[in-house]
Amino acid sequence: MERMPIFVSWSGVRSHEAAKALSDFLPRALQMVSPWLSSDSIRSGTRWFDELSEVLGHYELCVAVLTEDNLDSRWIHFETGAIARELGRARVIPFLIGVTPGQVGSPLQHFNSVSADKDGTYRLVADLNDLLGEAKVESHILELAFGAAWPAFSERLDQLPEPTHEAPPPPSTEDVLVAMDNRLEGIEAMLSSSAPSRSERGYVIDADAVWEIAGRWADGNPASELKPGDRVVHKKWGVGTVLDLRGSGDKQEVTIDFSTVGEKTLLMAWAPLRMF
Repeated sequence: MERMPIFVSWSGVRSHEAAKALSDFLPRALQMVSPWLSSDSIRSGTRWFDELSEVLGHYELCVAVLTEDNLDSRWIHFETGAIARELGRARVIPFLIGVTPGQVGSPLQHFNSVSADKDGTYRLVADLNDLLGEAKVESHILELAFGAAWPAFSERLDQLPEPTHEAPPPPSTEDVLVAMDNRLEGIEAMLSSSAPSRSERGYVIDADAVWEIAGRWADGNPASELKPGDRVVHKKWGVGTVLDLRGSGDKQEVTIDFSTVGEKTLLMAWAPLRMF
């Protein structure tokens, strides 16, 4: 039976070391999972952003390793946002090292997190086990495997470098726009999904979180500068294409073709829009 793939997201030296330790630990505690870590899995000589973007398009489960260094990391927001493209299936699990759930800001605060202590890590492994379906391991076997793998993992966590607040640079605006454009169809499906906003275990992102993720990349593209042909996200109706703009100032109107509800004419001053 094929192993369940897990994308491990990291940013910064401390987070990277923890992500490597987690990627080694998970298959030892739960044999039927297969973590993917960019630093280990992207081949030399490849266009790393293209390969990473391709990988992100195929993963539905992400563990984001959060530390004091990277709570506001645009890079982690980009990776988790790309994976959380389907409300009904995709899951993101923040793995907290040295931080509390209350310190995690939007959009990752919309996901239930686990702490990197023994109880929190076992909860992560147990929940991953539940997602295996027919390949699920019996609880007593899981406890034995976890107990055998935990000491080495705990030791590696204890040896993590001190926080440095140094993280790799975020993707360029051009890279982000290309990647987001490649995923617009997936985002349209996500925002119009009738699936519940959260799974039973609470790991499914809701529509408000998608709005926050889109906002991370809207700062340099204000909706006030729209023109026909631009793609936008509406907080309620999802992704659409600008057809026409009329008027100016507070009375300016915009007509948008939304995939979910068709054409709508909105007053720009009040419309909850974000531009890609």
